[in-house]
Amino acid sequence: MTADQRDFIEAKAETVGWPISTFMRAAILGERITIIQDRNPLTPDQSERLRVIGLRLNEAAKAANGGRELPPDFDATMQELETLLDVFAETSISD
Repeated sequence: MTADQRDFIEAKAETVGWPISTFMRAAILGERITIIQDRNPLTPDQSERLRVIGLRLNEAAKAANGGRELPPDFDATMQELETLLDVFAETSISD
């Protein structure tokens, strides 16, 4: 095993919080190892804004499907969504 390979395995073991021997044993025996990474690039405030945007878009979809006009704040909602998506894209590219 090369030093790079060992570093890679140690990093994965650390991610799941296991000693390297436990991680390697599980991998060799074919056990499923789930590594969950919190990669949310948004701040709590941005996440809340995104939740509110989702609610507004749901209301707009209901209106459109019911033959009613879109809410008056629809354009502003779409602009805010575009801004948050730009933040997400910029953060994803830099990772």
